Amino acid sequence: MKRRRKLFLWAGAGVLLLIFYALLNPSGYPWMPKCPVKLVTGLQCPGCGMQRFLHALMHGNLREAVSYNYFLIPVLPYLAAFIVRELMPAGRARAKLSRIIEHKVVIIIYLVAYFTWFIVRNIYNL
Repeated sequence: MKRRRKLFLWAGAGVLLLIFYALLNPSGYPWMPKCPVKLVTGLQCPGCGMQRFLHALMHGNLREAVSYNYFLIPVLPYLAAFIVRELMPAGRARAKLSRIIEHKVVIIIYLVAYFTWFIVRNIYNL
């Protein structure tokens, strides 16, 4: 029961967040959260543009959303795998999915992609 309540709370928070970004364009409000990496260094981190991505996506502008942050294309399915795992009941399938998404090689690939995107994004100003 405790796990189900936790999932409902997270799902509710996610829905509220999506509604928030559907209603408010983060580019239009100075009080919206800013990336601390960009504020301190002037460099765009791999997560920069995520708020604008969500806003454009909530308005059905997939091409515009992707243009804000190309790195989210491979990241969102990976994140979705973690969400699916949390929704799965305990058992062999959940354990197998956990072994895949938490495998050392998968994590290394993710980290290499993360830092490669950090460098490429700032060199080419993407």
